[in-house]
Amino acid sequence: MGKETTDFRYNTGATKVPWAAVGEDYNAQDLMEIVKFLMQGDSAEHNAALAEVDAAVHRLSAVSTPPGKLSLAGKVEELEQMVDSYLGVESGSSLFVTNCTSAFEVAYRYADIKPGDEVIVPAI
Repeated sequence: MGKETTDFRYNTGATKVPWAAVGEDYNAQDLMEIVKFLMQGDSAEHNAALAEVDAAVHRLSAVSTPPGKLSLAGKVEELEQMVDSYLGVESGSSLFVTNCTSAFEVAYRYADIKPGDEVIVPAI
């Protein structure tokens, strides 16, 4: 299986975040950094399991094509449902958005913030 290019029009270049501003320009090592962040540990058993996952992700990367757009074919909704299941929360609880600004806007609308309420957010 050959890798195909996606329809995204630009890439921001090298940044601290391993993805392009638009699209899913990532590699196996980027995915492993996410796995290491989400599944932390320091035992020999953890390190051995992590090495197995790393090898499997690199093998899969060699024969896979990254998605052009995660929003196509219901993949975002599928991921949201998987996260709901993983967290053991009510279906429809997870919401994936395109950026932090969108997330702040959604949170603002549902937080019932009133004039005079203090809102503290990280600098972005």
